[in-house]
Amino acid sequence: MAAILLAGAPAIAFMLSTAPDGPYSGRFREIVMKLSARNQIKGIVKTINLGTTTAHVQIEVDGVIITSSITNEAVKDLKLKVGQVAYAVIKASDVMIAID
Repeated sequence: MAAILLAGAPAIAFMLSTAPDGPYSGRFREIVMKLSARNQIKGIVKTINLGTTTAHVQIEVDGVIITSSITNEAVKDLKLKVGQVAYAVIKASDVMIAID
């Protein structure tokens, strides 16, 4: 099973579309939000692991796990739950390839 780790702005973008009752929900229900990121991947929240200040949220997409690092506060504000539909929105300027 492959894994992808998201942090910072991509993590925030991933979480925005999973917030039905979050602080921005009224705005997003009235206006269709468009993003410059083309990699918007729909999946299911599999795990939410809260740390001291940061949470790791994993979503599964066709057997691939995508992991995002977000604040515990964001998890609470977005009312994230295991089993919920979520989108990983990935905006990256580089993709590197390595070999052994």
